[in-house]
Formats: sequence, structure tokens, C-alpha cells
Amino acid sequence: MNEKIFSCTGCGAPLKVHPPDDMHPDAARNKKNLMQEDIIEIHYECKKCKIINIIYWGFHKIPGGIII
Repeated sequence: MNEKIFSCTGCGAPLKVHPPDDMHPDAARNKKNLMQEDIIEIHYECKKCKIINIIYWGFHKIPGGIII
């Protein structure tokens, strides 16, 4: 699975996260950036400062105006 790296909201340390499964490949801090049908919320504790960071997993929305 593809590792993603976010910055901790508390101290800025790198926060390595992995998708929960193959059906939720995209990660976001704001769940509004993902398609709303099937989102998984996962809490990650920063190893450095112990702050809980919330990452949402699902599929990114396709920007309007794009033809596939």
C-alpha cells in the first residue's frame, strides 16, 4: 500500500500514514475534499508530541469541468 506523509498539527514532525485498505487510496485532512459516500476516519498519534492527528481516507473529488 502507498505510504503518505503529513505534518503533525502539533509539532510539524513527519507523520507517516498508510491507507486502511485498497478501497480507500486517497488521504486528506478535510473530509470535504473526498467523495462523501464512503470515508474512513483514522486517528494517528504523533510519536514526537503525542498529539492525535485525524486523517480521512477515501477518494478525492474530481474537479468540475474535467472531461474523462
